[in-house]
Amino acid sequence: MAKADFDRDGDVDLIITNYKSRAHYYVNQV
Repeated sequence: MAKADFDRDGDVDLIITNYKSRAHYYVNQV
């Protein structure tokens, strides 16, 4: 599983659970 914190606020913004399926995007609410 790949994780990415694009806005560097400590929360994971993008989690890829399966490379063969669509990426699951988790949008942070500020």
